[in-house]
Amino acid sequence: MTNALVGVQAPTNAVFPTPYTLPPTPFCLTWRLPGSSECALHLRHNASEPWRSYKELPQYVLPDPPGFSEGYATFLALLKKNWQPL
Repeated sequence: MTNALVGVQAPTNAVFPTPYTLPPTPFCLTWRLPGSSECALHLRHNASEPWRSYKELPQYVLPDPPGFSEGYATFLALLKKNWQPL
């Protein structure tokens, strides 16, 4: 069996996608704001927005199971949607 592409070179201006990379997402979440000792879930849609408590964004809030930290269910759900933890 012969390979028809043996000896064929790609043009020098060819652009090949990097495999297995996801496009960057601006959606970020954090448990601890910079300079704060408080541990609470905060969200932002992009780097130009201020951090907001997840409770201020009711479209994302999920009820937490009994005995779990406040915001834990929301945190897990947003991770599954490719939000980036910081």
